[in-house]
Amino acid sequence: MTLAAEPLTQEKTQTLNQLEAEVRQGWQGFVTVGEALLTIRDQRLYRAHHRTFGDYCERVWGWSWQRAHQLIDAAQTSSALLTTIGLQPENERQARELKEAARIVEHLEPEKVIAVAKYLKSDRQ
Repeated sequence: MTLAAEPLTQEKTQTLNQLEAEVRQGWQGFVTVGEALLTIRDQRLYRAHHRTFGDYCERVWGWSWQRAHQLIDAAQTSSALLTTIGLQPENERQARELKEAARIVEHLEPEKVIAVAKYLKSDRQ
């Protein structure tokens, strides 16, 4: 365990415990895992026991910083595709493959979004 850089409030500690439980249980749901990791990273909930998010990922989960960010990216991509075109990637690999499409779709005009949605949905069938 790394020297604590910053103590957490009781509320933040409870949030961290809840999110870590989601990560442990969420391997079937990569979106849940990625979203939990994103919150842990963005709210710096790791800081009570670890100086960096990368250190936290390696010591708590046995993952590299890069692996954690793959999961975060997959969750963000999945969420973006679901809200913009109603497409839910079936797995993490598929979400990573559609990452660039999700970024592009967010900036398209509505009629082009519809065309992209039809193409991506037909490509999956």
